[in-house]
Amino acid sequence: MRFSKSAVVIVVTLVIHCCLVGVVAGEAQSNQPSPLSSTYRGPAIEGLTKGYAEYTAGRFDRAIQYYNDAIDSGSLATKKDRADALTLRGDAYRGKHEFEPALRDFSAAIALRPGYARAYVKRGKTYRDAGMYEPAIHDFSEAIRLKPAKAEFWRLRANTYVIMDDLDAALQDADQAVRLDPYNPKALTLRGRIYRATGQEGLAISDFTAAVTNDPNADYAFGQRGISYLKAKKYPEAIADFNRAIALNPYRADYYARRALVFEKIGNRAQAVEDVDRAIKREPKDPYLHFLHGRVLGEIGQAEEAVADYTRALELFPRYAKAYCGRALAMRALGRGAEALADVEQGIKLAPNDGFCAKVRGLILTGSGRAEHIPVEDDAHN
Repeated sequence: MRFSKSAVVIVVTLVIHCCLVGVVAGEAQSNQPSPLSSTYRGPAIEGLTKGYAEYTAGRFDRAIQYYNDAIDSGSLATKKDRADALTLRGDAYRGKHEFEPALRDFSAAIALRPGYARAYVKRGKTYRDAGMYEPAIHDFSEAIRLKPAKAEFWRLRANTYVIMDDLDAALQDADQAVRLDPYNPKALTLRGRIYRATGQEGLAISDFTAAVTNDPNADYAFGQRGISYLKAKKYPEAIADFNRAIALNPYRADYYARRALVFEKIGNRAQAVEDVDRAIKREPKDPYLHFLHGRVLGEIGQAEEAVADYTRALELFPRYAKAYCGRALAMRALGRGAEALADVEQGIKLAPNDGFCAKVRGLILTGSGRAEHIPVEDDAHN
């Protein structure tokens, strides 16, 4: 499609892309700035227009090709325009999890526009995704310095502090994000998670409730409140929240896995197995889901199948201590004592302080007790 250079066509295109920005779902796409500027001309406007459309459709390779055309066209008139285009292309690389070229583009954009807060945020997210948390904190801090009233920036830094297990710093930033945007469901949900991690379950549930009140379609907030209800042994409330989360977003494997835990707690193991099956269908390479599937199958006497699940979990994550110890229980049920002992010893070697493995070892060595009485902490998807 060819674009006219007339002002009328440019204005129309701007309107179309304003609409596109409003309807794109998901953090990566929704935070990408509009690719159009009134100073763009000729090949640049066509390349950026098509690139942005491909990006929003998740076709990152094609988006990068169009962005290359725009950047290489020589028709980006100002440093601002070039920085915007580089940020757009960097975001497409980030969408592909190609962190090195993404970081290169964001850094080039910042060099052109040292006050470009959005480029700092994009680079910070990329550092975070790559596991480089200190540089991520630096970039989010710079974005906050440039735009201190932007609640999103405080929330992103808080989330990174959570990953780094610096909960005091995380709570301070989350508090600030909520102060700046008190009705923001993402900020409230994040603060609720921090409250829960610090043992303040009442405050956590209050924040999750505020989040779903402000946005009844916030599936993640229902999911997090469901986790808190599960921990509080409020099983009907937990099931209701996971039901709602699944209705809103049926593609999230962890919602099914958490609901399976509730069914397991109330003794409905058949329903638990069905939910873990659904979770594995959505995330077949998640070792925790295979561990959970094996555990529930073991509880209903299907030890052979449980061994297969634990083995699959270990194929996906060879250092998964609990999977070794779970498989040891299933081996014991099958009368394979030597293999059971070898598995539990390997689990303890990997995690010397794991209480579940210690209890399994005691059960195997004494030959007494019932396996289903051994609790395991379900912390994989908190």
